[in-house]
Amino acid sequence: MGMGLIYFDIKINSLIRYLMNSKMTLPNLDTNQKISRQDGLIAVPMDGDLVMMNISTGTYFGINPVGVMIWELLETPHTMAQICHHMMEKYAVDQETCLRDVRNFVEQMLRENI
Repeated sequence: MGMGLIYFDIKINSLIRYLMNSKMTLPNLDTNQKISRQDGLIAVPMDGDLVMMNISTGTYFGINPVGVMIWELLETPHTMAQICHHMMEKYAVDQETCLRDVRNFVEQMLRENI
């Protein structure tokens, strides 16, 4: 299974679509920098996906099973390199593709402030 699956099909309301399309400046992420998810979300599993709502903003979105795996790993601080190590054990993907896709996911999380 390729990492094309890791493009996370984020389902979002119009405010989030606007934020994702904006020219927000994101920090330069190092693959060895520890990252974790933020508090303040309600997350509910739904048919293998995860539907989440940011309590402070009222925005909602969902991630597919590959994104759920990353989300679960980020319950505790991990580096993108560590996440890719786990992903490459489960999926047939090369390290370069994995790092690129995980970075995209993390950048989306930063845009959403999660």
